[in-house]
Amino acid sequence: MASKESQNLELKKIFQAYFNKGKLWEHDENPVQILVNIVDCLRTPGTTTAFDLTGLIALLEENEVLRNNFIEFTNSLFAQNDFVDLITDTGMLRDESFFKEFTLRFYNLILPYQGKINSTKYILSQVFNHSDDYQSILLIPYGDLYQLFNLLEVPSIDTQFSEKSSLSQLIYALKILTLRLCGKAIESETLRMVPTYNNINSPFLAFHNELESIKKHITKNQQLADSKSLDYKQLHVLLKQCEEYIDLAYKNSNNLGISLSLNKNLARMRMQLMRIEELIPLIHGDTPQDGKKNTIDLYLKLIQYNAQRKNLKSFISETTQLFAYEITSQTAETGKKYISEHWYDYGKMFYKAAGGGVIVGILCIIKVLLSKLDVSDFGQAVLYSLNYSLGFIAIYLTGMSLATKQPAMTASTVASFLEADMRKEPHIKNKYNQFAAFFARLIRTQFVAFLGNILLAFLVALVGIFLLEKYMNIEIGKEKANLLIHDLNPIESLALLHAAIAGVYLFISGLISGNRSNSDKYYNLPQRIKNGIWTKKRFGLKRAEKISRFYEHYYPGLVSNFWFGVFMGTTASVGKFLGLNLDIRHITFSSGNFALGAFGKDFILSYYQIFWSLAGIILIGFINFAVSFNFSLFIAFKAKKIPGGELRNIISSIINYFLKKPLDFIFPPIRKQEDNSEPI
Repeated sequence: MASKESQNLELKKIFQAYFNKGKLWEHDENPVQILVNIVDCLRTPGTTTAFDLTGLIALLEENEVLRNNFIEFTNSLFAQNDFVDLITDTGMLRDESFFKEFTLRFYNLILPYQGKINSTKYILSQVFNHSDDYQSILLIPYGDLYQLFNLLEVPSIDTQFSEKSSLSQLIYALKILTLRLCGKAIESETLRMVPTYNNINSPFLAFHNELESIKKHITKNQQLADSKSLDYKQLHVLLKQCEEYIDLAYKNSNNLGISLSLNKNLARMRMQLMRIEELIPLIHGDTPQDGKKNTIDLYLKLIQYNAQRKNLKSFISETTQLFAYEITSQTAETGKKYISEHWYDYGKMFYKAAGGGVIVGILCIIKVLLSKLDVSDFGQAVLYSLNYSLGFIAIYLTGMSLATKQPAMTASTVASFLEADMRKEPHIKNKYNQFAAFFARLIRTQFVAFLGNILLAFLVALVGIFLLEKYMNIEIGKEKANLLIHDLNPIESLALLHAAIAGVYLFISGLISGNRSNSDKYYNLPQRIKNGIWTKKRFGLKRAEKISRFYEHYYPGLVSNFWFGVFMGTTASVGKFLGLNLDIRHITFSSGNFALGAFGKDFILSYYQIFWSLAGIILIGFINFAVSFNFSLFIAFKAKKIPGGELRNIISSIINYFLKKPLDFIFPPIRKQEDNSEPI
């Protein structure tokens, strides 16, 4: 309380010193600092609470001389009432590169650009210089703001219609935003995403024309627009159509692909639309009170926009969302095939995983054979990478499955499912129950894939090493047996860290696949192959069509699996070069290695070794899945703009579903034909 009393005393001293009959403020070289000192007296130090206007209001009510001189001071200070750029530019994404924009925001954070001396931006930047000032202003009771504006005789927005008036600048700023929207909307890159709008009037142009009509009405009649008028209602209809235009562009990106620059343009268009939507209500009014309210709201908006100029966190969030959307826009559909619902799908996934396990079992044997070659670390990295890459490509081309490749794809499907439910049922708990059932399908599919992988990898590796030793007299297990068993032990080795590294690689390979698929669609490469003069001349029309289809369906996966193999094969060599104990552990390969190690030790293993080897395989699989899935889910949530707060409700619903139906997370439930309780 003493602090507030001292602030009120300081406030009185400032007013007595500068706004008495002597008008010392007129002779001050830095009048803005006077206002800064006044606002400092309104803050509650160390807290984000409402600015306390009671002392200021009481002072202005009690002393007419101080009030009149303070009014003269504020009118003089805001004589250059230019705030158009605050509305049109501040807080918006720019055309600059990420690093240039990041640098600009960083400088604004530590050394904020204040604007031209005595401009509105300069004054607001100087006065509201605390990061939480805007939140404090929003907490001020509206009645106090209304009373303060009346005492300061702030001109109402509906009483001034001159060229430099607040209303004129507001309308001009809205006009600039709409013209920028029109320009971006009719660019060929944008029109490509919304082919249905190619031969009809753009809603952005129609919105601009309607805004011009309202501007002429306001200027002619010297009054705000009537909210019940047809023109004003049409403005909101067109605004909705503009939003649908952008939504359609994003929706079509699933089929047409999307570039980072286009994604950025669409995001900026959406931000501009949101700003227009915020400000449009300020140009209409049906009662005298509306004009005063609009004036207060306008000043609050200007303070808000000015506060956004140095928001580095929001820029990073916006930019990462753009990157996330570009690289995950194609993975949701791919992920659907990795989620089984019925016993048929469940069995089919086991069959595919078993096929993948067969190939991995062979790869385990080949890797041990390659380790016997006398080559450099670089040569070893090349050989290991080829072994992994060709094996993964073989799994992919034969239609088999590697269990750990699924999380990176299914995460985007999970986010898409949740996003769809949020649109349909944004506040209904049932959506979380539906999601829990959906997640159970994902987990049981992952479980059966793991099972198929590890069982067949173990058996094939065991049979393979037996055949090599019996019929070709090649012993590859005994020399490496102890190391293979030791590397599975999560206590005595860095198996879990190495499993996490493999999980990161799985995540990155998923991004590569999605990004490659998106780029191919955006640049229309399959069609270029199919219709290209050179390809048709060289291969013929039918072969060119086949190559085009193969490229479209398989190339992203081939690139993804190739690089996944390179990542896996080079890690150990890179670790040696850096002097670090780096390696990878993958659940399916670990199962094959366990078979090789056990055979090399003539199956003479202690209970301790057996237990920790099996525990290590399970934990390695869990880490592979958890790291890959969580990274992928984070990116997918970012791309779909799903708030992190959803996770608490999601986790709670999954736990409740597990407690009710734990077996659903392992096996598909057996239902009667008419039971359709679980969502499809």
